[in-house]
This record gives sequence, C-alpha cells and structure tokens, in this order.
Amino acid sequence: MLLLVVASRRELSKTLGIYYILSHMKVPSETAEARERRGRPTYKTVTLRSGANLSNIVHKLAHEIGNPLTSIISFGTVLQRFTTDIAGEQSKSNKLTSYSQSIIDEAWRIAAVNERTVALLSERTPSPSANDLHNVLVQALRKVKARFRGVQATIQVEPSLPSINFEESQLRLLLTEVLANACEAVLRELESVQLQPILVQARTVNRALELSITNSVSKPCALELNQLFDPFVTTYSDNRHLGLGLTVAWAIVERFHGTMELTETKHGEGYIFSTIVRLPLSMSTSLSPEGETDAMNARAQPSALVDELRGLIGTHFSVLVIEDEPTVASAIQKLLELLLGKWTELHCTFAHDREALRLMDDGEKIDIILCDINLRETSGQYLYEIVRSRWPQYQTKFAFLTADQKGEQVQSFLEGSGRPYLMKPFETEQLLTLILRVLQGSTGAVR
Repeated sequence: MLLLVVASRRELSKTLGIYYILSHMKVPSETAEARERRGRPTYKTVTLRSGANLSNIVHKLAHEIGNPLTSIISFGTVLQRFTTDIAGEQSKSNKLTSYSQSIIDEAWRIAAVNERTVALLSERTPSPSANDLHNVLVQALRKVKARFRGVQATIQVEPSLPSINFEESQLRLLLTEVLANACEAVLRELESVQLQPILVQARTVNRALELSITNSVSKPCALELNQLFDPFVTTYSDNRHLGLGLTVAWAIVERFHGTMELTETKHGEGYIFSTIVRLPLSMSTSLSPEGETDAMNARAQPSALVDELRGLIGTHFSVLVIEDEPTVASAIQKLLELLLGKWTELHCTFAHDREALRLMDDGEKIDIILCDINLRETSGQYLYEIVRSRWPQYQTKFAFLTADQKGEQVQSFLEGSGRPYLMKPFETEQLLTLILRVLQGSTGAVR
C-alpha cells in the first residue's frame, strides 16, 4: 500500500453551484475537540457521470472553457491589428509580449480543464506500470511551479525506495492536484506571514510507501473537511479557481482502489493540513533517487536541448509534419524555425495524409516525420503501417502527436509502436525532446 500524506490548506466557498459567504461562516473553535479534524469523500465518482451531477459538471466545464477561449480570440484579434504598425515602437512591443503571454496562459488553462475532465469522467480501464516516484514528483513540481511562482519546495527521497504500480499520467496528475492545493495555501499566507518551503518526503513505513507534502497555515478551514472533496468548491472570488482539485484527485485514487482522507491538526499558533492517500504498492524494483533536490528550481531549458540537437543535426534538416489542422502545423513550423532555423537550413513541410505518402513514394529526403494520430480521412496508425510495409527506410523517422487523452485504442498503438510520442498541447522543450528521441533512437512518451 502507498501511504500518501499531503499537508495542504484547501478553503472552500461553493459546492455544486451553491456559493458560501465566508463572512457568515462559523470558523471552528480552538477547543480540545477541534484540535484535530478528519474528513473523507462521501460519494463514489461514478455518481458524477450521470444525471443531474453530470449535467452540472458539463455546464460548469463549458463555462470554464468559454472564458479562456474568449480571451484567446480577443487577444488574437488585438495582435492581428497591432502588428500592422508595431515596428519601432517599444511600448507596442511590450504590449505584444504581454498579449502573447496571455494567449499562452489561457490556452494552458483550457488544456488543464481537458485533462481534469478526462480524469474525472473517463471509464477507461487503467494501464498501470512500475513508476519511479521520484521522477514523477519532480515532473509534478515543475508543472505547479509555472502556476505558483514564489512558492518553494524540496524533495527528500529515501534511498532504495520501491516503485509504485500506477499509470504514470494519472499519478502525475494526482500529485499535481494535491501539490497545487498546498501551493495555493502558501501563496495566500505569504501576504501576511513568512512560511517555510513546502517539504516533500518519500519513504517506506511498515511495508508501505509514504509520501508527505507538508506546509502550515495560520487559520483552520471554515468548512467540514469532507465537503472539500465536492466538485466546484473554492474560497477564491475570481473565476480562475474551478474547485475541482481534490475531486479529480479522489477520482484517480478511487479508480486505483485507494482511499483518501483529510486531517487538520493544531500546531503551535497555526495548523497543519494533511491529505492521506493509500494506494497499492509494487515492490518489484528498487529505485536509486538522487536524494535531496530543490525540484521547484529544476527545469530542462530549451536552450540546452537546442545545444544537444546541434550536435546531431547537420547544415540541412528536413521535417515533415502530417497534420490535418493547418494552424497546428503552422505553429509547429514557426516554433522549429525560431529554435533551429538560426544555425541549420530548416525545410519544414506540412502535408495531409495522401500528400505525405506521395512525398515518401518520391523518395524525398526527410529527417523527422511528426505525425498526428487522428487525421480527417485516415489515422496516423494506418499511415505508419503503410510506411512500414512500403518504405521501411522512413519508419525510424516517425514520431507521433495526439490530443486523444488516453483513449484505449490509441494508447495501445502508441505503446506498441516502438516510436516516441507526445500529447497535445505541448511545451517547447517537449517538442525538442521528441525530435531528440527520434535522432537518438529512443522510444516512449515524452513527459
């Protein structure tokens, strides 16, 4: 069993569309009876996938997606008009940078909603495998660092820590959600007090794996702890906090037959908040983590990947993008031109499925083939099988892109293809890593 102890502060103000007015809440007293409280989920996540609960979730998510889409469209329109006479004006250049960042932020906001929706409502059978918990923790911390600037965290991992039998993407999302809860609490407190960094510890206890994420806050939670698992619960007044963090975490834990519990304990002048998750544990392998790491400050930089690619790419580099969405293909092309075009003659071709097959039939020189899985008239899988049988010299050039959030058929193909692949949307360093893997002959998912 995995014992996951996560200390975090999660205040709430609304649940299932009912808004709570914090000023009218009765904050728990600090009597002896209130020094420790506990709360567990009171529902099965299967009840969220039908009837009124499902309808409510669909409407809430549609609203959440609609807001960033409006921002993206609006900022795109501004940029379109803004760039006509931007040359030579520094003030407009600064605004252009700001607008571009807003578009990126809002797009990632949509991506997060999609990931949470799949985790919450999907009935796909999980595909567990042995995972290096230390590496997945570092990935989760990198992700939350982008959202919660100023919060520091340190990982301490016990030597010879056993692996956990879990689906990596689900484990990473679970850790991201509970870490985000801790970071939100710390950032809220930073305005008034100086807190210690979040401490993340992983160790074995009584034949179980225990992960603790610990931070302290100054006030107790205003609601009963079991309410914190309900969908759409948040005390933040802005609409950027959807209130699905613990709901999604509980859905993942339940999917893997685990349990989840919150505790709140009085500690000196403040409180410690903990989330306790128990999950099955695989003892089949032993890991050798690097020990104590300031994971919040560790991140693979695109410049480092570019330097590594320069050693593998010659003076000419040809990329074929097989994609039925012109805007996606154009975006990939522009990114590669920006990152690689300064030191190599980059030839990036965008093609539909039939045109791509014609290029390979003509024997075109192609160094990398970035192929989408879900094409309008066929599939990336079908194209790959054709290439394997007719033009095997191109087989090792393939890497796959997909926005399919872990569909069983797609996932089965990707894992069995022996080719590297990347989920959309992706960050710049992930795209560069994908290209690097193709050139080095590596396989598997780019995280």
